[in-house]
Amino acid sequence: MFGEDAVNEITATLTGTGDNTLDVQYTGVAVEPKLYKMRGTIVIVDEEKKNLMVVTNLSMYATMQWDDSSSKPVAFKFSGSVEGAGTKSVAWLTKGDGVMNLTYKTDAATTRKTVPAANRRQGLVITYNTGSATVKERYMDTRVTDTEWVKDDNWETVE
Repeated sequence: MFGEDAVNEITATLTGTGDNTLDVQYTGVAVEPKLYKMRGTIVIVDEEKKNLMVVTNLSMYATMQWDDSSSKPVAFKFSGSVEGAGTKSVAWLTKGDGVMNLTYKTDAATTRKTVPAANRRQGLVITYNTGSATVKERYMDTRVTDTEWVKDDNWETVE
């Protein structure tokens, strides 16, 4: 966790206390606590798993917090700052209803093809407005190639 260069084995001898049970040699490990800077993104999820807070362009420092004078850290304290001046660095997001809203393009097949390949999956529900009606449909096949994705037989209407 701290890197091999931060951990050293040590030996110490206690003398002059007048207590023979204390005046002996001790061995152990010494840790040189360092300040760690991390850069990245943090996502905080609420307990209902419906909302996210995303903080990007983050520089954060972690320091150990000690329970007492022992050698075991009990916690880490984080402090930092957002270093994304002029960029959108904090976002609050709410879970969607699982329906992908599409912009109608010429016909159903062309509209369906606008779903990015990475988002295509069995069970995906899409909706679009043809200008005369709103269409809501679910993809039923497991194959997601362009050829299969556009076929009417692979889609069912959702009420």
